[in-house]
Amino acid sequence: MLLSYQFATAQSSDSLIVLEGQVVDAQSSGPLSYVNIGIANKNVGTVSAEDGQFRLILRPGQANDTLSFSFIGYETLRIPVEVMFALRIPVVMHRKAVKLQEIVVKNHRYKARFFGTFTQSAIAQAGFSENILGKECGVMMRTRRPTLLEEVQINFGQCSYDSVYFRLNVYQVMDKNTFEPLLSTPQYYAFSRAELVQTLALDIRSLNIQVQGDFLISVEYYRDLGSGNLYFKSALNKSTYIRATSIGNWKKVHIGISLGVFGQVEQ
Repeated sequence: MLLSYQFATAQSSDSLIVLEGQVVDAQSSGPLSYVNIGIANKNVGTVSAEDGQFRLILRPGQANDTLSFSFIGYETLRIPVEVMFALRIPVVMHRKAVKLQEIVVKNHRYKARFFGTFTQSAIAQAGFSENILGKECGVMMRTRRPTLLEEVQINFGQCSYDSVYFRLNVYQVMDKNTFEPLLSTPQYYAFSRAELVQTLALDIRSLNIQVQGDFLISVEYYRDLGSGNLYFKSALNKSTYIRATSIGNWKKVHIGISLGVFGQVEQ
């Protein structure tokens, strides 16, 4: 049983809007790799390549919309589509002033706990059936008490690639439409197909991520891998949140990918 979401268009190529450009850093003028680009809440988007170049295809009805450019550590940039047509210079993004979170040592006891979904069964699998840049699959979790996240565990199943590349995202859920990124720097991972046979254990203790309430951890396609698929081992009695692009809307589907995290819960 596999999740497979097809996003096809019926328009002919001459009726589509094609936007091409490059995203650069305002300070260094160097290219910005893997920036999320798209129309907010419309599941239309892409990710810039390693050299900052991007290509986005829109429908004619989206000519009056606004593109969002978002990247961890940078201010979100919004540019109307009609302005992009006249833009003859790279899209420039500015670094965000990040206030370091104060770490307070408390005289509390802590207890290790696992959140999310874990299964090593390959009977059910779900995940990336298409090479859509910016697509995310994640698991919603909840903790009543302050929790410091330590280690993410992922069980992948079927993989048609020799190597896979993904970005890990962590969000604090503010409400059903607001997911606040908790990472101050992008977290990229690369594994060979042989390495995916075992449970992937990603040590994130150095990131000092503390959560309370609802939070979501996701895996995102950020690099063009060509045609193929990458599936997680999954549980039928759990749920997964997906979105077609990292600027789109989340959708809940009733199959749970094997993605979870160990955390130290304040007692």
